[in-house]
Amino acid sequence: MPENVAALAAGDVDVIQVFQPYVEQALAANGHIWYAAADRGDTAYTALYTTHDFRARHPEHLLRMTRAMYHTQHWMATHEPAELAALVADFFPGVSRDHLTQALARYRALELWNPTTVMPQAGFDWLCDACLSSGYIQRRAAYDHCEDMQFAKQVSQEPPIPL
Repeated sequence: MPENVAALAAGDVDVIQVFQPYVEQALAANGHIWYAAADRGDTAYTALYTTHDFRARHPEHLLRMTRAMYHTQHWMATHEPAELAALVADFFPGVSRDHLTQALARYRALELWNPTTVMPQAGFDWLCDACLSSGYIQRRAAYDHCEDMQFAKQVSQEPPIPL
């Protein structure tokens, strides 16, 4: 993605597709956002997967993982983008702290991060439709058959602990 931004800035290409924080770099190089995928609405991408057997044998492990995710989401929602940028900056060598902070502020403003660990059905449905239309899957998947929000719902009732 950094090479794509450099090519756009040099005028070698007219259009690129990049994720954050490279969007902010492109904007700083006089680029503009032609299409933001966030405009399409809720989409579920990040999820944890396990087998029915593991879930039955180790529910406490799954509950703890869900709880950790929930507390992290709460921390992200209650702290400034600059604080998060400081924590993740080492994962983005070559990206200025300003661009990283701007990227995280844009994500927050677009409300891209789910405030709970419960996957909304609308996000699941959008992803299912995208997979159907691309031919990645051949038939619609049912939310209730694919998602188990048992731990997410339990954790969302707990008060978040400070990190």
